[in-house]
Amino acid sequence: GQQAAETSGASILTQVITLPVGGGHPVLSFVYQLSHSLTDGTGFALTIQSNGQPVTVFTATQETNGLWQHGWDDLTDFAGQVITLTFQLSQPVSGFAVYALVDDVSIGEARPQYQSFLELFGGLSEAPALIKSCT
Repeated sequence: GQQAAETSGASILTQVITLPVGGGHPVLSFVYQLSHSLTDGTGFALTIQSNGQPVTVFTATQETNGLWQHGWDDLTDFAGQVITLTFQLSQPVSGFAVYALVDDVSIGEARPQYQSFLELFGGLSEAPALIKSCT
């Protein structure tokens, strides 16, 4: 059965990358699964650090029921910079032991002509796979 966690802690996965200067709208894309819903300020998060300041660009606290969910972030503001991507899962004490899976992490180019389409449909909020709308 499900086991309660005996200690709290964090699991961290980091990668340093250099984004090219100019040419399009770089977008980070990934899929993830979260084994249990989390509360009390814990959860699964993605931060981007550039020039010493980490910025949280994605959080998830709801169990995904074994289904892959899609997360993404617009990296245009970081073009030409060396950045550190950090995926972190915070485990609360005495909650269910939690795990997160991350896969298909990639950086590609967004097509700005579709921004109006996304905004028209509210960032496609009906689709559970889309985490954040294009800005």
